[in-house]
Amino acid sequence: MKTLQKLSLGLGVLGISVAIGARFLFLDRVKNGNASQTDVASSNGKSGSQHVNPIDEKLHPASIRTGDPDQESLDELPPELREICGRLIKTNSEANAALAEIIRLAWKDFPSAHAKLRQRMPAEQVEAKAAYVAGLIGSARLERFQECIVFVSEKQEIAVATASVTHSWAQKDPLRLFNYAVSEMSGPIRETAIKAASEALSAGGDYRNAVNAAERLRSSDMRNVLAGRISAKWFEHDPRDCLAWIATISDRKEMHEISGVVAGVAVRRLTSAELVEIANATQDDDSRRLWTYAVAAKLAKKDIGSAEDWVRNLPADVQSSGLMAIADHLSETNTAGATQVALRIKNSDAGDLTLDGIWRQEKMRHGFRNAAEWALRLPVTRMKRQLNGSIVGWYLSNPTECKAWVDSLPNGSNKDLSLMLLESASRNENRR
Repeated sequence: MKTLQKLSLGLGVLGISVAIGARFLFLDRVKNGNASQTDVASSNGKSGSQHVNPIDEKLHPASIRTGDPDQESLDELPPELREICGRLIKTNSEANAALAEIIRLAWKDFPSAHAKLRQRMPAEQVEAKAAYVAGLIGSARLERFQECIVFVSEKQEIAVATASVTHSWAQKDPLRLFNYAVSEMSGPIRETAIKAASEALSAGGDYRNAVNAAERLRSSDMRNVLAGRISAKWFEHDPRDCLAWIATISDRKEMHEISGVVAGVAVRRLTSAELVEIANATQDDDSRRLWTYAVAAKLAKKDIGSAEDWVRNLPADVQSSGLMAIADHLSETNTAGATQVALRIKNSDAGDLTLDGIWRQEKMRHGFRNAAEWALRLPVTRMKRQLNGSIVGWYLSNPTECKAWVDSLPNGSNKDLSLMLLESASRNENRR
């Protein structure tokens, strides 16, 4: 069922993407004077889709027209709509001329244009046509989009029209799009517009306004992902300016997450000396520990001894982060060496997290038996947490083998602890 749901969702997203692409292509062809009567009839065609033509050939154009728009009536339109309507009229197609008249009427009075669509068009076509024209109006005058799109109720049609408008304004004036979205828009339309504006500002190198725009997204997941992605690009172009902005983030959790993204870029691009400079200049405690980890990780990849020497001279409050980085690096190939470093970490939480990582590496490489035997070699104060992970995971995957291993242990405190953890795992499993 989950697979079918994912497939259904994927096809829905694909349908919207195809529809958006088709409409953008149609508008380009109209603007360039290459749109034919067939183009208009197929720009929102029903081939495997709910979308319908802006003007269908099977409908008599005269039934929806109030007369061919003359040049005088087109003069009241903004240049981009005037050009589109002029191109449509020059095709000498009655259907295209009818579409031009609907656009002209919608610019003056969208409710009247919508009423005419409802009177003259089959009901199943009204939503697509109304959304199409609303998108044209909004692309020409951003402030008009809200008043037009309220006449559309189908979510997919709203999504297509919104994408058309935000794409247009993101190219023309992304900062205006952002400001308008924040002050006037709401719901999914607002989020779509802000995201488009932020990405366009970033593409244009205006990273500060881009991240400020991303910060206004209501979805915290989308906000942090987008801000992190922009910050990474910003850091590549201007590390100091980017770090200065990160230092102003009031939400400490968000600051830490974005710093982590940027630190990942920094480790790849900067020298160890440059990383040390950043770590020393960072004021926020969490960020300083993060940058300390980044420096130690960079040094450890080249030479464990150099990393150890650097960490040894760090202040006590950040030294744990440096040791974590060294242990994490060693855990990939040297379990014993990684364990020795992890046990030197004075901060108990940091030490436990580091041992968790070593346990995962051992379990992935050699299985639950080796991970459990490694746990038994830890000091008593650190043993229970890691041994519990081994026995619970092992019992769930192969209870018979896990029990046999516990039974084979020599009598003593280690066996007593293992039997207790095994009994707890069995009891929890039976409750499911």
